[in-house]
Amino acid sequence: VATEIEHAIDRAVADGSQALILQLNSKGAVVSRQRMERLATKIADAPIPVAVWVGPSGARGLGLPGQLIGVAAASGHTVPTGAATYRIVVPA
Repeated sequence: VATEIEHAIDRAVADGSQALILQLNSKGAVVSRQRMERLATKIADAPIPVAVWVGPSGARGLGLPGQLIGVAAASGHTVPTGAATYRIVVPA
């Protein structure tokens, strides 16, 4: 799954997309913490905004996959999804 997300980011950039929205519905990670860290770095460093949508209704974003929401929000891109725009400030 992590590799497919990385490929989706690469394709979106290559295709000239303005943003990429990932749909998340997860009760926890099926990959290692190190792999999730590499994926989080890929999202944070993406030249286009990457948003994470937890959906559809009733979906969950728990554990390590849920942390991708914060990474996407802190990436320096502001992407309005739904009724609110979140921006997380990470102390240096």
